[in-house]
Amino acid sequence: MQTPDFPQSLKRLLKIEGEGSNDPKDRGGETRYGVSKRYNPDLWRDGPPTLATVEPFYLSTFWEPLRCQSFPAAVADELFDSGVNCGCFRSGQFKGRFRAAVWLQWAYNLCRPEAWSDITVDGRIGPQTIRAVNRICRHSAAWQAAIVAAQNGYQFGHYARQNDRHHIKGWLANRVGGFD
Repeated sequence: MQTPDFPQSLKRLLKIEGEGSNDPKDRGGETRYGVSKRYNPDLWRDGPPTLATVEPFYLSTFWEPLRCQSFPAAVADELFDSGVNCGCFRSGQFKGRFRAAVWLQWAYNLCRPEAWSDITVDGRIGPQTIRAVNRICRHSAAWQAAIVAAQNGYQFGHYARQNDRHHIKGWLANRVGGFD
């Protein structure tokens, strides 16, 4: 199992998110390095965010609360990407973090060996989730790949439910390839 590395994970995330966009079909509005002006106005107070301002934002807002450092790199990358990509800031909390945690818990419960017990799906990454996911990932590379694929599938389903053909093609192009 490869150890997760925040700078490398952030680099992969920013490659997917791109430097910036202002797509009128995007509910988040103008973004820079994946940070929405609409949902994160504090980071835009002095103009568009820079790499120097988004790195601590992503670390403290997504990576650390999701405890990504506690998982193998592939699982951590998918958890981090899901948290960032599938939620905006509303009512004082980042919905994407909750979704990403639930999807990881669902993925484990869906993919685990039958003899193993389900974990509680509560949207919080605690000791039970960390132990269970790491156990299955140590069990075999195939189980780890299944967890990552299931997490990605839940993220795909999130976009599919929004019936957003415009953005789903970009999501597919960045995660699967060949959908330009």
